[in-house]
Amino acid sequence: MTKKLGADSVGQYLRERREAKGLTQKDLADHLGLTSPQYISNCERGLCLPSLRALVKLKPKLGLDIEKTINLYVSQTEGRLQKALGNKAKKRA
Repeated sequence: MTKKLGADSVGQYLRERREAKGLTQKDLADHLGLTSPQYISNCERGLCLPSLRALVKLKPKLGLDIEKTINLYVSQTEGRLQKALGNKAKKRA
């Protein structure tokens, strides 16, 4: 079973922005050229991180804050890498 990400995740941020814009997951899937909203749902539930290509396309549609999106994405990626490497990766000063 895949663990869901916390409230400070890219997926949660995407969901907040989507809802604030009054859009559905299907609206975003259509915008990305997808045939199903499943990818959007998976990203929002923290089952996967959106691709960089998807984030670039969603930025104007959702009005994403670049700095916040980058910080969330880097933080999640770092956490996943540390977990995958057995938490042996040390933070650099």
